[in-house]
Amino acid sequence: MQPDMDPIEPAKIDWAGATPAAPAFEDSYFSTAGGPEESRRVFLDGCELAGRFDRLRAGDAFVIGETGFGTGLNLLQAAALFRRHAAAGARLHLVSAEKHPLPRSDLARALAAWPELAPWARPLLDQYPPAVCGFHRLWLADDVDLTLMFGDATAMWAAQDAAVDAWFLDGFAPSRNPSMWSPALFTRIARLSRPGTALATFSAAGPVRRGLAEAGFSVERRPGFGRKRHRLEARFPGRWTPRAAVRGHALVVGAGLAGCTTANALAARGWTCRLVDASDIASGASGNRSGVVYTTPSGMATPQNRFYQSSWLHALRRFRRAGVEDNGIARFGGVEQVLTDDRHRRKTLGALASGHWPAELLERLDENRVLLVGGGVVRP
Repeated sequence: MQPDMDPIEPAKIDWAGATPAAPAFEDSYFSTAGGPEESRRVFLDGCELAGRFDRLRAGDAFVIGETGFGTGLNLLQAAALFRRHAAAGARLHLVSAEKHPLPRSDLARALAAWPELAPWARPLLDQYPPAVCGFHRLWLADDVDLTLMFGDATAMWAAQDAAVDAWFLDGFAPSRNPSMWSPALFTRIARLSRPGTALATFSAAGPVRRGLAEAGFSVERRPGFGRKRHRLEARFPGRWTPRAAVRGHALVVGAGLAGCTTANALAARGWTCRLVDASDIASGASGNRSGVVYTTPSGMATPQNRFYQSSWLHALRRFRRAGVEDNGIARFGGVEQVLTDDRHRRKTLGALASGHWPAELLERLDENRVLLVGGGVVRP
């Protein structure tokens, strides 16, 4: 069994004007000479994304993997470029890891400097997950989704099975954050790459060049941006071609919560679904007049507990995206839990002390009560 994950420690940010920096790594999140321009030159152009997006047609899917999410600048610019170049009906999947996520207030401050990215920044901020380990799925648009993985990049990508078309290797400098530039991570990146996958990074350090070459990439040094003399572009062997998203026909038996949710998720991916039920929609146990959206907090980040926590957060994002609060179907003012016995109390207080349930998710009200922040009641 995979061991428990460590609690997530949010980034501590120093600001130099509009540029955020991480004092722990003595490095800034992007060039003071111009973050968006650096991102375009190094990552978007370095992976030839405009030309690759031009080749996408309805039904095609494109996956970008990133080793350090930071402010999200690279992926938001990639999403905007995708919208300008890809054919209607294509899909973009963004997958990124971040060990020390920015607090939401710092992320909002950074993104406010680029109003041209507001259509993409708003859904990111609206759905930005709390600092808990594991995978978080966000929807930036109907045709663009983001899987944000909070945790060590090597561990997160080891748990991924995405087939990646382009890589952004973006972390603090290798001399200051060597764990993000390890041979183990380069090997995993190679295993997840499709034929002809493009890779770009601002770093041209010798260990990075050699590590990528040893993993199977052909690597070229290019002129850098700002004060950086060089950067790297790399390609995985083979000829890159667009690939169609996996689609098919599905028969879903049972039109309760599970069946309807499954059919909806498949339909969103382009599947044709047939939903059958002996009676009618939500005619069985799913037909309760109301439901409580909650989970039981635990201080241990085992795979099972992470699944419960992340699926609860995922459900809340889905409900809010569907606008259920706006039309009065749901009320997410929190769910109060009464600690009814010693076992329940020990487990809940352990969750509070563990770091896996930050205050924005779990709040102690008094000796016998806690508030599961964000949970609530959903009515038909």
